[in-house]
Amino acid sequence: MIRSVRRLVCAAAACAAAMVLAVAVAGTSPPDAHASQRNVPYRVAVHGAVRRGLPLAEIRAMARRELLGQLAGGSGSYLAGVAAVSRSRAFAAGSWCPKDCATNAVAIHALIARWNGRAWSRVASPSPGSLAALLSVAVVSARRAWAVGEYCAGRCGGTSVFRTLIVGWDGSRWSRVPSADPSRVVSSLSAVSVLSARSAWAVGEYVTRRFTFQTLILHWNGARWSRVASPGRPDGSWLTGVDAISAADVWAVGYQATGPSTQAPLVEHWNGRAWQVFPGRYPRTSFSALSAVAGASPSSVWAVGTYCVAKCAQARPVSRTLVMHWNGRRWSVIPSPSPDRHGANELNAVAIAAGGGVWAAGESCAAPCAQLGHASHTLILRWNGRAWTRSVTRDAGRHQSLLYGIAAASPASAWAVGYADGKVLGLRWNGRQWSGGTGLR
Repeated sequence: MIRSVRRLVCAAAACAAAMVLAVAVAGTSPPDAHASQRNVPYRVAVHGAVRRGLPLAEIRAMARRELLGQLAGGSGSYLAGVAAVSRSRAFAAGSWCPKDCATNAVAIHALIARWNGRAWSRVASPSPGSLAALLSVAVVSARRAWAVGEYCAGRCGGTSVFRTLIVGWDGSRWSRVPSADPSRVVSSLSAVSVLSARSAWAVGEYVTRRFTFQTLILHWNGARWSRVASPGRPDGSWLTGVDAISAADVWAVGYQATGPSTQAPLVEHWNGRAWQVFPGRYPRTSFSALSAVAGASPSSVWAVGTYCVAKCAQARPVSRTLVMHWNGRRWSVIPSPSPDRHGANELNAVAIAAGGGVWAAGESCAAPCAQLGHASHTLILRWNGRAWTRSVTRDAGRHQSLLYGIAAASPASAWAVGYADGKVLGLRWNGRQWSGGTGLR
């Protein structure tokens, strides 16, 4: 079983565990840990428990035990997405734990951080409920930005009910904006993209009445967020990334169930009238997924993720980075580095630099990656116009260093954010090297 590809409601968050439990309550298997671009090893243990038919009470106890064990190593804080306005102004979104997350009263709050040209600092932002997380942020100007995610709206700590969370920046403060929630169990947003002050897109998933996951797409028309119909497979479909190139050219990516124990990438396109599934030449493997997408033009769009190459049905899979490119006619796989040949390699984010250049960020780790306490390393790749190459980074954590988001203001100015041993991680590219560390002001 692939350990991770996108759906981490938190690298340290109870949200993903709640989704597993929500499906477990329905008596069906959860969507597998491959579906998570975030490193959530406890989901592997919970999934195995469901497959073995353990009692629900035992599954719940296991989920909480594994989750708290993961959080015990640090503050439980992380940054999941980043967006740049200029070299001296950027926003990052994630979640943070104000106290010891390994206590019985876990409280995780939505987090917004701002880059002022010298350092990251936390800014006030709405955080409803006791568990909330922001998973993506997008900016159109210094006066307009959006961040999306989810929050626990009821029975937090049990069979939690989760709702979509959208907050908007008006140039002076962040405020919560009403958003659609099609499910009574789980509705979540994983990514957001902004075209203008009057047009933005957000994607994610929700649990249906039949307790399957289906794609969720919302659109902002300048006055309100509303749901837009989107296709998906009846056995399960998830969207984890979105990028709008124009009003009639928007891409969304994720993954879809192709059988009881298999999944494949999902690519959808908006042509100005409707969303439709787009075929592609994906790796021939039982498990693969796309995590993020970024477009430079209608004839050049990049999508990244991961795919399994060995031991796919086991707890210690071997996976490779997945990079795909749209040339205006078709999607194709582009070779990309995978540093740990016997472990897991995953790309969680991709960004186009203004003025040229493409970046991708994620993680790599040597086996056994599916176990708590494994060592993981930051991974940044760069497209030089001919090939993808690895960019040198130094891990900020002794045990775990992972990157979930990346953004570029120019070829000489970029940011990558994530998680390192329970603390927020922020790296900065100055045109020559990556530097940075953990913590916020």
